[in-house]
Parts: sequence; structure tokens; C-alpha cells
Amino acid sequence: MIDSKYLYSVDCVVVDATMSEIEFEDAAEGIVELWNRLGIDYVFSSPGSEYIPLWEHMARYNSKGKKPIYMNLRHEGAALSMAKGYYMATGKAQVILTHVLTGLLHGAMELKAAYTDNIPLVMVVGQNKTHDNEVYGGSPGPHYLSFTEIGGQQRLVQPYVKWSETPETNANILEIIQRAYQIANSDVKGPVLLNISRELLFEKKCTIKIRQEETAQLKKMLDLKTLQKISKLLYEVRNPLILKRYLDKNKDAVASLIEFSEFHSRAGEKKCTMKMPQEENAPPSITADPNTLQKISKLLIEARNPIIYTRYLGRNKDAVASLTELSDLLGVPVFETPGYMNFPTNHPLHMGMDISPYIEDSDLIFVIDSSAWPPWYPPSKIKKLSKAKIVFMDIDPLQLKYPVYGYPVDLLIKADSSIAIPQITELLKTGIKDDSLILDRIKRWSSEHTRIRREQKELAMAAQYDVPIDPRWLCHCINEVISQDTKIVHETITHGRLIHQYIEKNRTTPGTRYESTGPVAHTGLGQGMGIALGVKLAEPDKTVIALEGDGSFNYNPVQACFGASQEYEIPFMTIIFNNACYAAMKGHARYYPNGHSVKENIYYGVGCGPAPKYTMLAEAYDGYGETVEDPSEVKAALLRGIKEVNDGRLVLLDVKLKQ
Repeated sequence: MIDSKYLYSVDCVVVDATMSEIEFEDAAEGIVELWNRLGIDYVFSSPGSEYIPLWEHMARYNSKGKKPIYMNLRHEGAALSMAKGYYMATGKAQVILTHVLTGLLHGAMELKAAYTDNIPLVMVVGQNKTHDNEVYGGSPGPHYLSFTEIGGQQRLVQPYVKWSETPETNANILEIIQRAYQIANSDVKGPVLLNISRELLFEKKCTIKIRQEETAQLKKMLDLKTLQKISKLLYEVRNPLILKRYLDKNKDAVASLIEFSEFHSRAGEKKCTMKMPQEENAPPSITADPNTLQKISKLLIEARNPIIYTRYLGRNKDAVASLTELSDLLGVPVFETPGYMNFPTNHPLHMGMDISPYIEDSDLIFVIDSSAWPPWYPPSKIKKLSKAKIVFMDIDPLQLKYPVYGYPVDLLIKADSSIAIPQITELLKTGIKDDSLILDRIKRWSSEHTRIRREQKELAMAAQYDVPIDPRWLCHCINEVISQDTKIVHETITHGRLIHQYIEKNRTTPGTRYESTGPVAHTGLGQGMGIALGVKLAEPDKTVIALEGDGSFNYNPVQACFGASQEYEIPFMTIIFNNACYAAMKGHARYYPNGHSVKENIYYGVGCGPAPKYTMLAEAYDGYGETVEDPSEVKAALLRGIKEVNDGRLVLLDVKLKQ
């Protein structure tokens, strides 16, 4: 064998003895194998030519039934939103490939959304490191110069990724990719970014350096530059032939020729030896120290009228049962804005989303997994309305991503609620002394639960004949026709409160509700349809419905989403809450009550028309579309749509609503 001291560089060899050594065709194959070992199910991508080596190996893996499965999307926003939806449904981070620079910028809003919503993902963006005398993949043409960025692409999105890195060699690229995956999945979770160059992805061979001592002797006949040219030629050609005549006069030269020939025959196979990083344990979930847990337990026991509010506790499905047990134990009502399914809506202690009527009488407000978006505004308002003690428990209770905040709090608890709530419950079991108080609370709040639902239904029934259709009636009908395991993805603004109130039949088990505009905090419109695709991909046997305002529908990459639905047979249903306007923008009278807009009924920034025939978009992708204007036809149209989507077609219902 050739001694390693004679090798100039072997960029595709990692020499950690703790790793398993595997021979690959090239570095890209090693990356695909690592993704497989990390448990990556899907690689979501809007294509860029730098990924040809990865496509080659994923195609071979997929043909053998091996993961990750490649998903070719037609828009970076759709790719990122699908990965987000898949994580929300499964808790498993995925990989996204975006084209150099332009692809990164095209998906920037969705990347920021993943960061804000604590969605882990590994985003890979291509780049080129050379533009003249390119090595390996290099630059495919002069246009690639436009995609280079001083300081690196990561600086363009640095505030919205947890961590970023640019591998410089294939010698340790697998370790860097594994580290990226681990960082994304550690608390506080979020996206990471890897800039991987064409040169590394296309690299197929290794090179050696001529022995130092031999070089000194040969310099008597040839200069070093000539030797380097010969060496380069020998290692680049596929089928070299060496002719000798006098070489056997020197026995050492004969041995060297044999050794060189054997090495070249192996190098000619263009294989790279890479070593898989060892699997490492994920860091444990965060919980609070015992003293802090004792404090909140004491506050809960001593409070006469505590309330609990949450927004994204249900991102960990196990936490739902833990919160239910805590609520039952103390008779504490739970309010929520359903970023996820957080608490069963059929539970008598579920009180909907509005805490404002109950703040004044409360003496403890326990905000769990909602410090990114607390249930009152302005922040200081709460102290004027209530003397209650305020406790925030969250994996990031200080919300480090915000430059300003200002919400008053008496106790901050940094903890994963799925770990901390069971610990608190165990402490409470030994400390409760007054069961009568708890029983009284349960009776009182159960009655309130019934009253809220009764009054909501009365309002919906009173509007059932209104034309245009009243959104209460639409929401009531949706709640009537869906099953308990239907998955709802919500993306409206002005109809959001009604949707949260009325569409709750399915919110009795974890994983049935997803807020696309921001399960954690508001992250921008245009993600809902991609998230619905990701949820359906994760749970193909379930009915998935995306609820879209007509404004938010227009922000979505509709063609890319419908194209993915058609191409990969991922049927989902979209219901457009079409009030023909951006109703959230109509604040003119508040600021200019006697202004021109009010007097002339001209409201800039509000119109969203003339409305096209949205149903034809679904039909263009072999889907089913229907426009609904008659309130008596709402239920029947919904049932037709559900039948079509369950038969495997994408569905769009355009429901015309009053403004």
C-alpha cells in the first residue's frame, strides 16, 4: 500500500476510527446515506442545477424503496411550508434544497416563519466557489457570477436561522450536516442553514502528491511544474497506458512503478471513502428547577379562581393529556387560541379563546406556551384590569427573538411543558386540601362551557338564511360535516375568531388543528396550502382541509401547491372564505372619521377584486371546484367536496360571504 505520508490530499476520506467506513461513488452519495441514517423522510426542493449529484443518488435510493424521498416542488415557499406542515404533524424535521441565492430569497418569508414558530428544518442552499478554471462541478456558466454574495449567502437571512455553516471540504462534511440536524432539533428548535458548493457536490475523485524525496531526484531532469502537469494528467484520464524501456535498470524504479500502478487502478474507480458520524443522543428536554416547580404548585393550590391559557402546547401531543389531567385535578378552566390542538373542546373545562370577561375575578393567570403571543394587548392592560398573579411557562419565556416585549409577569418558568406539567401535577396531588373548592369550580365552569356553546349556535342558526352567506353559518356547517379526525389548517385573519369558536368538533384529540399564520406567533400569509400538503403527506389516510381567506389564498403559491397535489397524489380540500376584500385593512374610519375615504366610500388597500373564477384553478389540475352562494347549499356542497377529496381529488370550494 502507498503510505499516507505520500498523499497530497484525500478530500473524501475522514479518519475517525469511531465511525463506520463506507465507500461511495462521490460525496453526494455519502450525504444521501447520512440523511437516510438520520431518519429524514423527505427532501423538499425547488430545483437548482447544483443538485444533480444528489438527485442521481436519491433517484437510485427511492427506486429501491429507501429514504429520503425526493419531492420536486415548483416554488420555494411551497417546499418550506410542506416541510413545516410535515413537522407539525409528525414532530420530525426534514431537509429543504433551494437554488443558489434566488431560491434562498424566494423562500425567505417561510424561513422566517419557521424560525418564529420554532420549526426545526435543515435548509441547504447551493453556491459556487470558483468562476474560472472550475474544479468538479464549478460554475455552469457566466450567469453564476451573479449568484455570488460577498460575505456568503447566509448573511442575507442570518437573523432567521439558529445556526449556519459553509463546509469547505468533503473531509468533514458529514459531521457538519449531522451537527446541523442536531442543532435544529435542540431547544429552542428552529431552522439551520448549510451553504454547500457545487464543487463539493460534484467532487468524485481523490488526489495524491508525489513523494518529496523522489521529487528532489527528478528535479535533476524535470522542473516541478512539469511533474505536476504529468501527475494531473495521470489522475484525470480514464485509461492511461505507461510505456517503459529502460526503467528496469533501476530496481527501486520498478517497485515504484508497480506500487503506482496498483494505486492508480483503485483511484480510477472514482470512489470516495467516507465515514459515517456516530449517532449521538439528542439533548434532554428542558424543565424547571424543583424550587420553581414548587412555587407554581403553591400558587395553583392557593388560588381561588385560577385560569390557564395556551396557544401552542399541543405541538407536543403528549402534553395535551398532561394538561387535561392538571385541569381535572384542580378544576381549572383552559382557554386557548388553537395554534395546535391543545385541549379537548368537548371537555367541560374548555372555555374557548376569550379570557377578557374573566380577568377581573381571576387571582392567577397561568400562561403556558403562549408567551410569544399572550392573550391580552396592550401588555400593561392586564394590571389595570386584574390583580391576578401572572405566570409564564415556555421553552423561551423571555422571547429572545423580540427586540421589545413589555408583558408583566410575576414568575417566569423556562421549561418544556410536556415535562414540567406532569411534575407539577405530582406535586399538587400531595398538596390539595380543599376538594369542595375544586368541585365548586368544576360545576361553575362546566355551566359556562354549556352557555358559550349554546349562544354560539343560536347566533349561527339566526344567520342561516342570510345572503350573502354569513361566516357563522359557514363555520357551523363545516363543524357539522367534518369528522373527529379531520385535520384543519387555518389561514384567515378577520374570520379567525369565528373559526376558532365554531369549528371544534375535531379538536378532541391531538394533531387535528394547525394554525398556518403562526402557531407560535404571526409569521405572514401564504403558507396554509403548503402546510396542508405537508400534513396530508404525513397522514395520507386523513381528510385535510385548508381554510383560506380570499386574501391569504392569493398570497399562497397556489399553482405550485395544486401542482404538487396532482403530481404526488396528495389530495386536500381548500375552502375560500371569500368576502372579496382585505377586511383587516379597513381601519380608515378609526383614524380619519371625517376623512375622504369615509365620506366618499373609497377605501384604498381593502379591495380584493374583481374575483376570478377560483374554481377553474382546481379544475386545471384535474381537481374539483364549486362556487357556493346559496346558504341552503352550504352543507351539501361541503359534503360533495369531502366525498371528492376522499376519492383522491384536490378540491376547492369558493364560498361567497358577506363583508
